[in-house]
Amino acid sequence: MTLVPSNITSMKKLRRLRRWFKRNVLRQPWMLEGFASPFVHEPMLLDKIRGDAYREAIQRTVKPDDVVVDLGFLKPGGRIVPESADTFLLPISSEAFGLGQLPPRFYDLDYRPLIKRLSAEYRHLRASGKPFVALSEPALCYHVDFRKDTQNPGKTFAPFRVIAEGRLDGFLGWFEARLCEGVTLSNSPYLPLTSWWQLYLPVAEQPHYRAGQTMLLYLDPKITDGEAEWSYSDQPATPECSASVSQK
Repeated sequence: MTLVPSNITSMKKLRRLRRWFKRNVLRQPWMLEGFASPFVHEPMLLDKIRGDAYREAIQRTVKPDDVVVDLGFLKPGGRIVPESADTFLLPISSEAFGLGQLPPRFYDLDYRPLIKRLSAEYRHLRASGKPFVALSEPALCYHVDFRKDTQNPGKTFAPFRVIAEGRLDGFLGWFEARLCEGVTLSNSPYLPLTSWWQLYLPVAEQPHYRAGQTMLLYLDPKITDGEAEWSYSDQPATPECSASVSQK
């Protein structure tokens, strides 16, 4: 069985409207000025894990008489911070967030339509410190070397070998960045909180998996103008479970 938003046309219009809003509203000068607000930068500055890692990387990387730019084309022999980044995803089951938090019936009302809407798109959340069950080991989905890679990440498949029986609520995503030799930075949900949140790809159908099964996750980031519109689908690679889900 395949689960897709009930009104595909409306969803497409909503995504086009979101892209238009980002290009024509969020990037206007009056909106960009908001990032000069101290309230925007305060949580990043107070993120000691992030600040200490970048300070250590800069001290190791920047040498006397170096020319430092915030962003630009890297010439041969140049150095960049961070140097590379890995993206990981992990299938999880959790009552603390995602679909497991809102029951189908609540206050004697049917909330299944709302649950479908909640699961129709990816979102960001703080999973660090919240209880969840990992159904498998995390999978490395993307590796980007900022020193030489020139193409955006594309479509890929990620296999997961199930090690814990349970209900699949979704996939948690995070990065692990190499700032320079000996200095790394990550927003893994297994590490203390940072100013970054985790990516969450909900699975509305919530199929049940048993230990020993293998699930496959299809990913398509669809990066446009620096913004990702994640499309993904999950299906078992073993015959014991027949559910699959396709979402955007």
